[in-house]
Amino acid sequence: MNQFSLQPEKNTEIVCSGLDDYSLVASLTACARRKDLHGGSKLHAVLLQKGLLRKNVFVGNALINMYAKCGILTQAEEVFDQLIIRDVVSWNALVAGYAQHGHCEKAMDSFHQMQQEGFSPDEVTFSCILKACASLRKVQRGKELHAKIVGTVSMVNNTVLGNALLDMYAKCGSLQKAQQVFDELPAQDVVSWNALIAGYCQHEHTQEALESFEQMKGEGFFPDVMTLGCLLKVCGSLGAKEKGKQIHAEICINGFLMKGTVLGNALIDMYTKCGDMAKAEQVLCNLPVRNIVSWNTLIAGYCLHGHPKEALTCFEHMKKEGLSPDKVTFGLVLKACGSIGSSDHGIIVHAEIARRQLLKMGIIHGNALVDMYAKCDELAKAQEVFDGLPFRDAISWTALIDGYSQHGQGEQALKCFEHMKSEGLSPDRVTFSCALKACGSIGAVDKGKDLHSEIARKGLLGKDTMLGGALVDMYCSCGALEMAREVFEELPFCNVITYSALIAGFCEHGYGEEALDYFEEMVGKDLIPDVVTFGCVLKACGSIGDVEKGQKHFDAMTTKYGINPSPEHYTCMVDIFGRAGDLEKAMATIRKMPSSDHLPAWFALMGACKKWGDVKLGKEAFENVVQIDEKATAAYLFMRDIYAAAGMQEDARMIESLGLAKGKQNFASFEEDYELII
Repeated sequence: MNQFSLQPEKNTEIVCSGLDDYSLVASLTACARRKDLHGGSKLHAVLLQKGLLRKNVFVGNALINMYAKCGILTQAEEVFDQLIIRDVVSWNALVAGYAQHGHCEKAMDSFHQMQQEGFSPDEVTFSCILKACASLRKVQRGKELHAKIVGTVSMVNNTVLGNALLDMYAKCGSLQKAQQVFDELPAQDVVSWNALIAGYCQHEHTQEALESFEQMKGEGFFPDVMTLGCLLKVCGSLGAKEKGKQIHAEICINGFLMKGTVLGNALIDMYTKCGDMAKAEQVLCNLPVRNIVSWNTLIAGYCLHGHPKEALTCFEHMKKEGLSPDKVTFGLVLKACGSIGSSDHGIIVHAEIARRQLLKMGIIHGNALVDMYAKCDELAKAQEVFDGLPFRDAISWTALIDGYSQHGQGEQALKCFEHMKSEGLSPDRVTFSCALKACGSIGAVDKGKDLHSEIARKGLLGKDTMLGGALVDMYCSCGALEMAREVFEELPFCNVITYSALIAGFCEHGYGEEALDYFEEMVGKDLIPDVVTFGCVLKACGSIGDVEKGQKHFDAMTTKYGINPSPEHYTCMVDIFGRAGDLEKAMATIRKMPSSDHLPAWFALMGACKKWGDVKLGKEAFENVVQIDEKATAAYLFMRDIYAAAGMQEDARMIESLGLAKGKQNFASFEEDYELII
């Protein structure tokens, strides 16, 4: 009781001197309802001075309830211990306080002690302890209580206790039992429906949640904020945008958006999960009040759907509205910065995080900064942040290892991997995947085999396909195709990622026919190829010069699988037609592209022109390239070789000189770029 001064103020003593027990109880109850700790503690001081507390159980119970409702549980315990006389209401006030403020184990202990002292629980006790069971997910204990309730309390017209039972089963995931309790209730209300629908939503029984919602409305119950919030979450998880729009309309008709930010934020979340970012932004703009959660939800949606620039724009708008970013905002913005390689934005966010001293409060923002700088190829800065972290975990190390691996520093990535283990940290599947990528990038097959053995010892290969795909990719990158095939065949199950890794590996090393055989095997297992798979398949068709298969697979992308071809896929088709000498179709393919600004497609055409000696088309392709980027050095080299192949040596020398004049580097570097392209 050191937190509060329990010395009575003079005015309080005068006021309280004329109060009877009933008035004191009423005053304390009012303080509890308003959570008026100051007023309640002043009344407590007067009660102590007057000696009214120890023997008056009614006043004592009201005081326990006041402190419990205000969350001051140590004070509630102290008053409880001082009571000479206690009754079930005394225990209920204490148990309810514990359950309400998350001290559920203490609530259970008090419930047990209450019974040991000979007090029989009533409806209020059971409702409170069922809430504790729900929070702790102790369904077995809840079932025992259910049996005891049936034996001691009448459930007729007892909707409150019935709802508590229903809520407990629903939160514990015992949904069949929750439905049974619901069906057996003598009368249901909105709270009953909400508990059932929330249980179905929480445990991803989305269809049952929607059916219950329709049944609720059919029986004449009007959904409230909680019901609609749950249903919006279901619509988001299912991608059921049309159903979400219907709920949106109900919310607007009933004016719920004017009563707070909860449903507005839930709507933004639903639309972002359904991929309708324009609608999500429209909802946010039309909200009468928006808060940091509103903006975070929209920013998270843009990050999720690969629109980092829009995420950063939202961040700027949020700050202009005078809202201060929180920890969630900073994490999202750093992710967006990493996605577009914008270290300039990242540095500004870093400065704000440092100003708020957030790096000293935990590791989350430190890890996000390491990841952001690593993705932006600012590896020295990533290492600096990493070295300055107060402590590091596997996520910190993985971000750094991945950064070195992604940016061609495989040896440094593997050094970090070993350093991490020397500090006693165990790599997880993501860390191993990054280390395997590093091995593949530098051809370190022996180190890759060591990692393979370590992964197998830890039993990680049987848990998911991420590591299987990483191993296949590593062996393929190192040219160890038989090892890649062996790993692939030993995987407990394969998916699109593992098949794509194998197809890419065989294609890369000149085994186009085998790559296509694996593709046919994959679709024969009803696995749906993605954009990466089709990129590998089209390259395989090009490597073996099979125009017919290339066209068939390119057409199947849209007609059979609903995938819009990317510029890379169009480039593969240009290359396929070009290798076969059908330059007209190659040119027609470029014209069909959504944008003709994709330089690799033009380079593929120029390579074909060189091979087949088509100076006219080669010159047209060259002019298109320099219109896009007049300093595209490889274009001058391609055109030089096209002229040379046609015996036009003077023109070849002239275009080479022009390339030298346009470029800012030496010509040796031009040659390197050219070799990479061809």
